[in-house]
Amino acid sequence: MSDTAEDRQATGTSGPWLTHALFGGILAWMVHLVGMAWSVGRACATGQLWPFHVLTVVTFALAAHALWAGWRVVRADDPSARVRAAHLLGWFAIVLNVFNLVLIVVEWVPVMVIDPCLGGALT
Repeated sequence: MSDTAEDRQATGTSGPWLTHALFGGILAWMVHLVGMAWSVGRACATGQLWPFHVLTVVTFALAAHALWAGWRVVRADDPSARVRAAHLLGWFAIVLNVFNLVLIVVEWVPVMVIDPCLGGALT
C-alpha cells in the first residue's frame, strides 16, 4: 500500500487523527476541570447543578472520541513504517485517554454527593 495522504486518512494514521487521539482527551479534561471550577459561583447563586452535568457529559464524550481515535490508529493494518510508529502512539493515546476519562468521572462524583456550595459557607 502506498503512503499517500488518502491512505493515511483511511487507516486513521493521518496527522489530525493522531493529534486528536493524543491531545483530545487532555484538552477535554482541562476544559472539564476549569469549567467545573468556573461554574461553582453561578451554580451557588442559582441553585442549579445542571451545568456541571452537561459539562461532564460533553467533555466525557470528547475524551471518549479521542479514545476511539487512538483505537482507530492501533487497528490500522498497513505494514508501513509510518503506521508501525503511529501504532505505538495509538496505544499511548489509549492509555492516556482512559486516564482522562477516569479523571473526568472522579471530578464529577463529588457534585453528585457533596453540595458544591458547601465550601462557600466555610470561608
